[in-house]
Amino acid sequence: MDNKSVVVGILIFTLLILGAIVFAYGKQTSKTESIPQYQFSDAEKPAVMAEPASFDFGSIALKDIKKTTFTLENTGAQPLILSDVVTSCGCTSANIIINGETSPTFSMHDNPQWSGTIESNQTALVEVTYDAKVHPVDGLVERFVQIATNDPAQPQVQLSVKANVAK
Repeated sequence: MDNKSVVVGILIFTLLILGAIVFAYGKQTSKTESIPQYQFSDAEKPAVMAEPASFDFGSIALKDIKKTTFTLENTGAQPLILSDVVTSCGCTSANIIINGETSPTFSMHDNPQWSGTIESNQTALVEVTYDAKVHPVDGLVERFVQIATNDPAQPQVQLSVKANVAK
């Protein structure tokens, strides 16, 4: 191998590394750049309201799978963007329904890239499923669904489900 081949090889390798860095950086920042951000002091901004913020399934058996639905309303003047949905345990999953379209399923370990928009004075539904047998616990449990928003007063919405599980 001559010196010219080595130099060309090093140059190609360097360009590939630089390309990979630019690609990774672009993927990392593109999501946050596309979500409009607001300040608390802005006159017109999105505002999220969760109803209810918590739900109690009561006493359930370990074999039970329970579901409930929460409502998120945009009471603000600008579009509310939801993203980065995650649950606190593998036994809990969530889907968000906006204008009849259902998001992918989110859980503790499965968090697909997704964002949804709730227009001013509109609502979305958050369907939460708790499957007690996935993470068997005897007694009181509380699990959470966390959703990022562009509401400057509430950048994270946390919804909770509770149950008293009997083995």
